[in-house]
Amino acid sequence: MARTSQTIRNEEGLIYQDWCPKRNVNPEASAAVVAQYFQETWREDVTEERLEQAFDALKPHLTFLSPKEIEVRKQGAEDPELAKKLADWLETKQTFLEKEGENGFANFSELYQELRGRDISKDFQTLVQQAIGRIEAPTSRFDTRVRRPLHYLKVERQMSPAAQADDPNRKPGEFISKQGMKRFADGSWGKDYAAERAANAAKNNLTATDSVKLLEAQAQQAAESIRGNSAQQDRILSRTYVTRPGTSDIDWVQTLQSRRVLLRNMVKEAMTNRSVR
Repeated sequence: MARTSQTIRNEEGLIYQDWCPKRNVNPEASAAVVAQYFQETWREDVTEERLEQAFDALKPHLTFLSPKEIEVRKQGAEDPELAKKLADWLETKQTFLEKEGENGFANFSELYQELRGRDISKDFQTLVQQAIGRIEAPTSRFDTRVRRPLHYLKVERQMSPAAQADDPNRKPGEFISKQGMKRFADGSWGKDYAAERAANAAKNNLTATDSVKLLEAQAQQAAESIRGNSAQQDRILSRTYVTRPGTSDIDWVQTLQSRRVLLRNMVKEAMTNRSVR
């Protein structure tokens, strides 16, 4: 029986979509290959039986889903609203987590599991930050699931002065670039250490305030991500603050330490009560 249509009909497309998960085939990446095979090579209508019969011939040309991608697709079908919000956050709202390839799928899956069942109508950015805090927090015997580490983008290290000897600013014919160097009385060239020390000192003075602000911001994020093992413990922890003497300003570094101590005491008390029973 020859094909009943020169183009792939909607009914054939639906059959193909239903068949792909059974063979872990990526439906989007493999659609053109399958369509061409049935239109030009086999010239028969697409059915599940014929897809199975053609599988061995098509296999070298198909694109398959990885286990991580399969997991992500199942999660997307389970809660499309959460999956859409999380995918958008990973793609456009952050610059520190990997979002491509297997590590990207792993990050999506881990964050999805941490956010599942929570009220995502609230500030989603804060919810994700709290989820990251829980994932990165030390594990305990009271954890309800195994949390896998997130995959962060690698930050390029600055090259050392020695590694920068072949400087792109070096002019043709120069053994080394004279940038950052000075000429001495005897005509020789050497590194201008005095200028370098002055520049470093100025740089340190300029960034001191920024460093304190960064430390406070990191402490605040870590403190707000600390969670107990019950709603009551969460409320107690979230209401624990340390203020700066003589002010109502929150000292987030000290607050973080206080909440960590409080959480340890909660865990210790729970273990004691359990052993008594």
